[in-house]
Amino acid sequence: METFEVAIPTKIVFGSGTIDHIGQEGLTFGQKALIVCGKSANKFGYTSKIKEALTRYNINWEVFDEVKSEPSIEDAKSAGEIARHFKSDFVIGIGGGSSIDTAKVVAALATNPVNIADLIGIENIPKPSLPIISIPTTAGSGSEVTRYAVLTDKNEKTKKEIVSNSIIPKVAIIDSDLSQTMTESITAASGMDALTHAIEGIISHESNVLAETLGLKSINLIFTNLEKVIQKPNDTESRDKMSLASLFAGIVIQQVRTGLVHAMARALGGQFNIPHGVANAIVLHNALKFNIDSISKKAKLIYSTIDPERSNIVSKDDGINLIHAIEDLSANIKIPRTLLNFGVTKEAIPSLSKSTYAVERLNRVNPKPISIKDIRLIFTECLSD
Repeated sequence: METFEVAIPTKIVFGSGTIDHIGQEGLTFGQKALIVCGKSANKFGYTSKIKEALTRYNINWEVFDEVKSEPSIEDAKSAGEIARHFKSDFVIGIGGGSSIDTAKVVAALATNPVNIADLIGIENIPKPSLPIISIPTTAGSGSEVTRYAVLTDKNEKTKKEIVSNSIIPKVAIIDSDLSQTMTESITAASGMDALTHAIEGIISHESNVLAETLGLKSINLIFTNLEKVIQKPNDTESRDKMSLASLFAGIVIQQVRTGLVHAMARALGGQFNIPHGVANAIVLHNALKFNIDSISKKAKLIYSTIDPERSNIVSKDDGINLIHAIEDLSANIKIPRTLLNFGVTKEAIPSLSKSTYAVERLNRVNPKPISIKDIRLIFTECLSD
């Protein structure tokens, strides 16, 4: 048996109606909470539910509800100032990965009054952050259990990543009832984000038996439930299983990180504002084609967990079958097949490739060595119909 280390420091509260637990969980950390969210959390009544639950435990609250779908450094800075002024004891992030990532940065800024640029990178948060309670309303980002936060630098048109154990949420409340308000497109993009997490975790050089086990279960849940939940949005059982798939995949990337697909997707998000899950979905099968000769055993492992009724057997090669299964799933849930749909041109490939290749961990975790020339070729494939 291989040697590996695992850290899952987040308390996980999973199940229907568990948003009501926020008061008793928050009381552990203090009497003042800053709620970080987007406008949709207000629209669907989630912030009201949180306020009511906090009030029952005499916890005071303040709200920052300006988080956008692609969260910016400016938004996090503004929320951080509110957290300091309010003297928050803890931060609640409710929404998709954007809101939870912003909440993580806010929690760091509350105790570290520095420029966000000083926090960028790995373990650059000097003082411990405020405790964070994460409440996902989507099923895909996995941010509720990870040490990563990604923000958009609008000036440089790039995405910047903060990586620190200090911003791992103390508690994750995963109430799949909240995901029922997702649109079809967000459900599809979120599901493909989780699928990418699981696959990249399994094929990574840093993978281990835990990542493989949880990743395979996540993949099976996604292939057997993602289409169902899009076709029948009120299917609570499928909602539960997609939330579980997202959680498992989040734990995977907390242990072994992401790789080539995410590096390319973040470059696309920074320069073209493409939704992260959609960018992952378009890149995923092309990146697997590049790595196919180095992942034969793991491709067989992954393909064996997919519901055979969901994928067409077209080859004796499990890697080819896996790629086709992913392409079929993307098409069935109406994910665009090519980056041309988002205005990406061949002229943009050099800058996108440079941004991707700058991700330091890339060659460490990718199944085989990769050059900037290779990345350019993969981006070119992503422009093909």
